[in-house]
Amino acid sequence: MNTDTPSQPPNRRWPEYRLALLSCVLLYFWADAPSRVLTFEYYDNGETLLHTLNLLAGVVPYREDYNHHFFGYLLPFVALGKLFGVGPQLISLTRLIFQVSTAIGVFALCRMRCSFALALLGAALYITARAPMAFAFYPQHELATFLIWILFFCFRALQNGRMLRWASLLCGMAFVCDQRALLLFVLPAATWVLRQRSAGLRNSEATPMRALIFPALIAPSAVLIYLTCTHALLPFWEQTVVFPFFFRSASLGFSAKLHSWLWVHRYLITMTPFLSTFAAIGVLAIATHRMQLAEGERLLLSTAIFVLLGTTFFSGRDFQYYTIPFNPLLAYLAVCSSSFFTRLPIAGRRVYSGLLLTPVLIALLQSYQTMAQLPKAGFDDGASETISFLQRNLGTQDRLLVWGYRMDLQARLGRHSDYPFGNQIMIHPDRSITTEADRALHVFGKYEKLFLGALTNDPPTVVVTFDKPELSKLSSSAEKQLKLLLQERYTKVFEITRLNIAQEPCTFRIFRRSA
Repeated sequence: MNTDTPSQPPNRRWPEYRLALLSCVLLYFWADAPSRVLTFEYYDNGETLLHTLNLLAGVVPYREDYNHHFFGYLLPFVALGKLFGVGPQLISLTRLIFQVSTAIGVFALCRMRCSFALALLGAALYITARAPMAFAFYPQHELATFLIWILFFCFRALQNGRMLRWASLLCGMAFVCDQRALLLFVLPAATWVLRQRSAGLRNSEATPMRALIFPALIAPSAVLIYLTCTHALLPFWEQTVVFPFFFRSASLGFSAKLHSWLWVHRYLITMTPFLSTFAAIGVLAIATHRMQLAEGERLLLSTAIFVLLGTTFFSGRDFQYYTIPFNPLLAYLAVCSSSFFTRLPIAGRRVYSGLLLTPVLIALLQSYQTMAQLPKAGFDDGASETISFLQRNLGTQDRLLVWGYRMDLQARLGRHSDYPFGNQIMIHPDRSITTEADRALHVFGKYEKLFLGALTNDPPTVVVTFDKPELSKLSSSAEKQLKLLLQERYTKVFEITRLNIAQEPCTFRIFRRSA
């Protein structure tokens, strides 16, 4: 591995970080351009925007806006939404910040052991991973950001115990963003054990346990106080703990969960084949000691891999974006792979460096080709006309319910939820559960009763339904009751069918309650 001046003072490297930051921003804007154009083609963006809009409107999470995710992942969107408004630009800006922050984390970790050029290549490998269509629900991107910086501070803490406080603080912040981030605490805990072992009898070098525990409690304690003061602690527990652990995978036996967990990792090969191959060579370089890492650093890298495997196990679904948090570690290991070929002639090492650059060049080319193929007017599956109709005909006193996973409609209207069931997963299971018997097992009975009670006691004035072939095969008691209500008490006032980007027919219908 090409190494230079590891003892160089940190302030001497600020010009390098500024150059790396500029490079990552430019790479992001090129590689991720199609994702910005197709913001609302990815429905999870609509969910993020609606929950953000609700928080900005003063809606209490979990009590007035149901969500099986930890709402901490929305806080960056809320902070930026106050400044820039809630719209597609908010998605693009927040995504830019997290992607570039993660890339700089990869750069910083690589720079501890390798040259500036290789560290910059590591950042580029991350920023272009899965581009140009690197869609993912945002807790995955945030998990990747926290992981790489926690790993960086843990590496630093092996030499300077004070850095452990930063790793521990980030673990607490990550935990309020996603339940699975609890596993990240294993990294600073392992670092603390390694430091205690290396310090031995030299008590002056030992790191006190309070440096590990107290910083990690700051963010969770603040959230706990907020949930207690807003009387949202019980619904928070039900929606983010009870539902994910007892209902979301209720129809899956242990063998099915194990198969799903193992099988989901195929996306590391199918979506990032070059990066995963280089990372595997990097693991080999570390295992054979050609990559000169301290014993503690090797142990921390091994721990990080097991932590990531744990996050995919608890994700419980075979969706590609659950493997997104692997990307920064893959990029780091890919850079490590260059040390495996240090015995080659200089020409051979240069050839391999060129090969390392291949995924970056392919991603940039694919992004350019995708942008050239996209229509200048963009795609519209009928949502624009539906929103236009609602803007003309929806009164301020009307209560709106959108059925179907199209929360972007309300976000684009600028209306926060009149009902807490923006995300209907607790009463209407997602597309991965298909049979009626299995789907019934995934319904949280208490919340189904709350929904049916709202339909009876506080019926919406206007109902918007979204349908496409994939969704029409899925049903639930809540949907059946809603359709019956629409037949008996509502009049259809609008309908439109258009093709989406996948050339599937999508149908929006608007119903108004009869007088």
